[in-house]
Amino acid sequence: MTSNKLLLCASLIAIAQMNHVAWAQEDGASSAARQQADIIVTAQRREQRLEEVPLTVAVQSADQLARAGVTDSRGLQQLTPGLVFQQQSSFLNPSLRGISTTVVTAGAENPIAIYLDNVYVSSFAGSILSLPDVEQIEVLKGPQGTLFGRNATGGAIRISTREPGNDVAGKVDVTTGYYDGAGSSRSAYDLSFKGFVSGPIVEDAIAASLAFSYRKSNGYGRNIAYSQVSDSVRQAFGSDRMMYLEDKLLRGKLRLTPTDNLDILLAGYWNEWESDRGQIGVVQYGGTATGPAQLNDANGNPYNYIVGKRAWQYAYDALRPNASVEGRGASMRIKWDLDMGQFTSTTAWSRARSREYVDSDATYSPDCLEIANVGAGVGCVAPFDTILDKTFQQELLFSSKDFGIFSFVAGANYYRGTSVVDVRVSDFATGAFPAGDLSVNYPSIFTYNTGIKTKAIGLFAEGTFKFTDRLTGVAGIRYSDEKKSGTTSFFGGADSPLVPIKDDAWTPRVSLIYEIADRTNIYATWSKGFKSGLIPGGNAAYIQGSADPLPSVRPEKITAYEVGFKTAKAGAYTFNLAAFYYDYSDVQVQASLGAGGTVIAIQNAASATIYGFDAEGTLTLNDDFSLRAGASYIPRARYDRFPGAQVALPPGSYGGFVNGELVDLKGKRLFKTPKFTGNIALNYEHEHDWGKIDASVNAYYASRLYFDPTYLFSTKEFKLGGEVGFTPAGSPFRVALWVRNLTNNDAYVSYQLTSNASVLTPGEPRSFGLTAGYKF
Repeated sequence: MTSNKLLLCASLIAIAQMNHVAWAQEDGASSAARQQADIIVTAQRREQRLEEVPLTVAVQSADQLARAGVTDSRGLQQLTPGLVFQQQSSFLNPSLRGISTTVVTAGAENPIAIYLDNVYVSSFAGSILSLPDVEQIEVLKGPQGTLFGRNATGGAIRISTREPGNDVAGKVDVTTGYYDGAGSSRSAYDLSFKGFVSGPIVEDAIAASLAFSYRKSNGYGRNIAYSQVSDSVRQAFGSDRMMYLEDKLLRGKLRLTPTDNLDILLAGYWNEWESDRGQIGVVQYGGTATGPAQLNDANGNPYNYIVGKRAWQYAYDALRPNASVEGRGASMRIKWDLDMGQFTSTTAWSRARSREYVDSDATYSPDCLEIANVGAGVGCVAPFDTILDKTFQQELLFSSKDFGIFSFVAGANYYRGTSVVDVRVSDFATGAFPAGDLSVNYPSIFTYNTGIKTKAIGLFAEGTFKFTDRLTGVAGIRYSDEKKSGTTSFFGGADSPLVPIKDDAWTPRVSLIYEIADRTNIYATWSKGFKSGLIPGGNAAYIQGSADPLPSVRPEKITAYEVGFKTAKAGAYTFNLAAFYYDYSDVQVQASLGAGGTVIAIQNAASATIYGFDAEGTLTLNDDFSLRAGASYIPRARYDRFPGAQVALPPGSYGGFVNGELVDLKGKRLFKTPKFTGNIALNYEHEHDWGKIDASVNAYYASRLYFDPTYLFSTKEFKLGGEVGFTPAGSPFRVALWVRNLTNNDAYVSYQLTSNASVLTPGEPRSFGLTAGYKF
């Protein structure tokens, strides 16, 4: 076990062993510690203290996120044991306790369901969420087959933002960040401006809020080919910088309370995100980052090339790689308090469009841009794709009051979604500059368009039974009915219908929770999860009416068993421990094959087994110091059966990966699943006569994880950061100095295996900065 693991495990043991110290010190604790509120969650669709919920729930407040430097949803993994976020271009793929996906075709969705203010976020591209007005985030671990059931085989991430009320409140933060050019990165600025404001328009009747966020960086990556190409190419393509970023968000809310028992909330948002984080990365050959001395084109002839060999070094010969997302949406929530309970209606609409230009081998070759009529080889191929997602959702929910020993939650939801993928693969087969000027002849050699429509209905109910003062039971069930249909076309031809699918499932949950002492519980939960099947787009073998159409991809199913222990003392400590076992079947797996990796093959792995442990806790050490730590250990996450797995394997020399190889992956570890993840944070806060000093140190570690089932490519991660802040006495202003990724860890956050190469992208390098804030 590494020193990082020992440190985190020792911290968790200390939390458990020091509970008696916290009990003894409660009367002498500081006023700030005594005033700390209980952790309230809505993981069972009603407000409960965290220790009363028979599920593993990791909760992050706005303050905890800010102290750790988390500005959007991607940073959650630094605070949540067992959660790993991988970003493929503009797509965000979470992995939780070994449950994840690489399937990003039309109609596909995350097995870790993401909810923003109780509205389901189905789009992969729409999952990168800025958080200027976040109030709390709950990460629910394990299948959420009953109350949050839509395709949530692995868990749910519930993001809650602030709601307007009668009190005038707001906050504005201005940040000046600086990437210092550590390692092979280059220095760059990172500027941001974010905040929110809310207050009443008509006292006790109408209130409104507005949240905003803007972030921009000129790019910390190096285009190493820029200084080595001809003047004509340099003028036509890009610059010497890479990894720029521009992120914008605007969200507004209007809250109406016409009567004491009626609450109406209208919300809308708009966001844009753009970067050249498209599939640009370190090309690896057989697991090394250097590659052979010579490339070969499609005809076996050698040609020169330039390739990044260190983190944050890139090269490309396609139109400048770029990824962008445009999103907008609106929702209406109506809460109506009745004598028997509360009725809630949520109606929502969303639209997200993502675009990306890709250089599928992440190299530069003069044969692609500087030599006309060369009959460009595989290294000159690059795709452009667009994905448009539209959704409409309606949910009805009733949460009852307590009827003696019994209470219940029941509801229904409807989801309708349309996802359209348009792909164009181009090369320089006729030469980049055939006319001798700077115009680019970049013809499409392959195109396809696929549209998938999804209609889903869910009916659910869950009851809570208070058998005795200490023993409580929970039993619930959900029925899911999902239908998908679609069309596809190739080379601009007529649309052809794909084989439609219809899936349904019953997903139950049963829990027992026993209070062994005041605010100390043990529990056991058995549950099932379901993720609907898929119609693979971009593959003629699935067209309805063809001679022998391939079957669609079957639904994923999971059966989960969990036992746990929870204890808490408000203002003193919390400690949660859980053990889990998953029986995972028909795992959906994707391989990228042909045409620069844009033609995909999706299949089902037969079965897999996952088991492990989670631990998380907080401890108030004294008047000034508090500790927060968490760890996840997953010793087994392997395929039990996966014969005939279709994978891509690298050949002996560069010139294209070997596609469609059939191998047996029995016993192989599930990808994106490190055995150990852990985080620890030490916080300090002290009031002086002249002002308040606060400081924090945060560390995150993830052991080795594999990106692909053939174990060719892997990464491990250690991130260390900290912050020191000062608030003058009686002032609404605060200034803070911070550092992120102090050790300049270059762990990969993106991986894509194409038919040309394996393309990886590291995360952000070391940065420093100053944040000035005003809060009222």
